[in-house]
Amino acid sequence: MKVKNLIICLVSASFVLVLLILAIVFLNPKKHKEESFGVNKPKTSENKLIFKKCHVVGLINDKNVCYFNSILQALYSQRKFLEKLFEFKHNEDQKCIIILKEIFDQMLAGKIVNTSKYLEEIISLAGKSKNFIVGHLKDAFDCLGIVISQILKELNYNPETGVFPQKIIEKFHKQNFMVELFYNQGKETITCDF
Repeated sequence: MKVKNLIICLVSASFVLVLLILAIVFLNPKKHKEESFGVNKPKTSENKLIFKKCHVVGLINDKNVCYFNSILQALYSQRKFLEKLFEFKHNEDQKCIIILKEIFDQMLAGKIVNTSKYLEEIISLAGKSKNFIVGHLKDAFDCLGIVISQILKELNYNPETGVFPQKIIEKFHKQNFMVELFYNQGKETITCDF
């Protein structure tokens, strides 16, 4: 049973990775040159962009989080995403953004990262701990949805009013690096068999 779950997890992670690579190739074909990219490390006092080369780094699959590791590897390979993420000046309430910066900072330093504790934090922040149990077989797309939704919540949350303002799409696009890179609109439907 464990082998079957592992195979399913690997196949779904591979599928997500292939889809992201195809999206990259077809959406930005001229940007696939081997280039260095700018990243500001949280340790630098002036938040200067430091140009580094993206290293291939392994991630530890502790607690069967291969679906999350696939997402991280796909996002890590997105130069624009890393640039926008590290250029963004976060506040202490934007915990998911801080977590992603910490993970990617370690990866950029060539360190192998155990990501299960980070996933647990993100799932807890998103309020999904009851439905999304780390260590159980999960779908990479569902996990990506939780991560992106949490980032969007953090980018659009107004701590003074405690609400998420509804913005005009053009204004929203200009102010939000996630929408600029990954705009998606979804709809959920719940049906009952009565």
